[in-house]
Amino acid sequence: MKLFGLPLKYYLAGIAVSLLFMIVFFMMMYRQLELVSPSSEEMNWTQARQYCEDLQSQWRLPHWYELLMLHHVDKSMIFIQETDYWSHDRLFGRAFGLNTGLGILSFDVIEDEDHVVCVRP
Repeated sequence: MKLFGLPLKYYLAGIAVSLLFMIVFFMMMYRQLELVSPSSEEMNWTQARQYCEDLQSQWRLPHWYELLMLHHVDKSMIFIQETDYWSHDRLFGRAFGLNTGLGILSFDVIEDEDHVVCVRP
C-alpha cells in the first residue's frame, strides 16, 4: 500500500521514531523536575497557580505532558487516585489536567476545584 507515492512502512517507521524521540525527551525532562508532594486539598486553577508561586524558588504548576509523564513513568508518585490535578496550560477559560483514575488528560473550567502538585526545574 502506498501513501503519497511512498510505501506505508516509511510512514510507520517515521511515527515509531517520533514516538521514541518523544519518550526519551520526556524521560530526560522528568529527571530534571523536582516535586512538592501533591496537595490533599482541592482548589481552583487560580488558587493552584498561586499556591505553587507562593512556595518561591521557581515552583510552578506542571505542564500537561509533565503530569502525564509523572503519572505513567514514575509509579512511585503519590497521586491521590480517582481525582484530577491541574496543569499550567490553559485555553479558553479551561485548563488541562490529569485524571488519575483513567490516566488521561482532563479539560476543566478554571473555577472547578482539583488537586495540585508543584514542580520546578
